[in-house]
Amino acid sequence: MKKILTGTLAVILVAAAWYLLRDKSVPAPVTSSGNLNELLEGAPINKIDLTDTGSDTLFIPVGNIISPESEAAEMLNSFSSTQAVYFKGRVIVMEFLTNNVAAYTPEGDFLQKIGGSELSQASSVTANSSRLYIYDYGNKVIHRYDEDLNYRQSIPFSAPYYTQGSLRMNDTHVAYQREDASGFRVGDSGLNELLTVAEIDQPGAPVAKLIPRIVPSGKHPGGFNNLLFSMNSRSDIVSAYPALPYLFVYRNFEQHRNLVLVSPAYEEVDNPDLTPFQPVMGEAVRISNLMDQLYLMENGDILIFSFGRLHHLQLRRNGDYVYSNSYKLVLGDTGQTVENISSIDGSQEHPGRFYIISSGKLLILKLP
Repeated sequence: MKKILTGTLAVILVAAAWYLLRDKSVPAPVTSSGNLNELLEGAPINKIDLTDTGSDTLFIPVGNIISPESEAAEMLNSFSSTQAVYFKGRVIVMEFLTNNVAAYTPEGDFLQKIGGSELSQASSVTANSSRLYIYDYGNKVIHRYDEDLNYRQSIPFSAPYYTQGSLRMNDTHVAYQREDASGFRVGDSGLNELLTVAEIDQPGAPVAKLIPRIVPSGKHPGGFNNLLFSMNSRSDIVSAYPALPYLFVYRNFEQHRNLVLVSPAYEEVDNPDLTPFQPVMGEAVRISNLMDQLYLMENGDILIFSFGRLHHLQLRRNGDYVYSNSYKLVLGDTGQTVENISSIDGSQEHPGRFYIISSGKLLILKLP
C-alpha cells in the first residue's frame, strides 16, 4: 500500500509540474501592419489576462512620498515630466529638458544637485554598476559621472530621441531609441528599426537593431511608432509600443517571448487602425497609450503600469510569462489613487523596492 501511495504521489507531482511549466503559447494575432505581424510571429506568445478582479491595495506611507526640497532648486515640479534611477545607494531624479538633476537617499532625503555648466537639457538619466550617465539633448552629448557623482567626461552623441527614458545602459551595452526613427519624424530616414543596441564604449556602432516601425516614416498614425523599453544587467530587453497591447522580450538580442495583454479597459480605447495613410495639412491623429511605463527586473519579471494599476508578470523556469498580481497604489498623505507615472526603477541591493515618479513626487514603493 505504501508503494502504491508513493507512486500515486509521484504521478501527481509530475502532473503538477507539467501543468505549471507547460508551454502556454498561443497563436499570434493578425493586424493590419505587416511589420507588426512579422514581429508577433517571431517568438512564442503568452497571453496575459490583466482583468481587474480585485487588485491588492498598496498604501504608500507618508514617509515614502517625497516632495520638492528647496535645496533641489525646485526639483520635481508638478508640471514637469521627471525620471528617477537608483545608483550606488542614491536615487537620482531628473527634471526633463532642464539642468535639474539631484541625488536623494533611498529614504528620500535630499543630498545634492548633480552637474554644472556642462549640463543643458537633460532628457534621460541611466546608470550601471559604476557610472551615472545623463543624456543632454541640448548639447547632444552623454555626460558621465563617477561613483561620487563627480563629472568625468562628455561623449558626443546625437542619435537618441529626446523623450525621457530613450537611453538605457548597463556595464556592457547601451540601448536607445534613435531620434530619426521616432514616431514624430516625417522624413524618410531609411531606418526600419526603432531600438538600437551597441557596446557601451562604441554607442554609434550597433550590434543589434530591434522593434520595427509599424507605420512608414511620414505617414499617420505615426504615434504607434513610439517606444517603451527596459534593459537589465544581463542585457535582456523588454519593449512595447505603448499604444498597443503587446510586450516583446529579448535574450541575447533575439526574440524570446511575445506577450499579448488582454484587458477590458484596452477594448474601450478608441485608437485608429494601424493602416497607414498620408497626413493632411494640419491634421492631428490622436493615439491613446495603454501603458505608462514598464520595468524589467533582474530575475526577468516585468512590471507594467497601465490604467492606474501596477501589474507584475512573472517569468517561469520554462521561459513562459504568467500573471502574478496587480496593485492599486494609494498615497498615504491624501488617500488618492496613483493614476499615472512617468518613471519606475528598482535596486539590486534592495529587491522588491522601487522608485516611482508620479505627478511630480518621488514614491518609494515596497512590493510584498
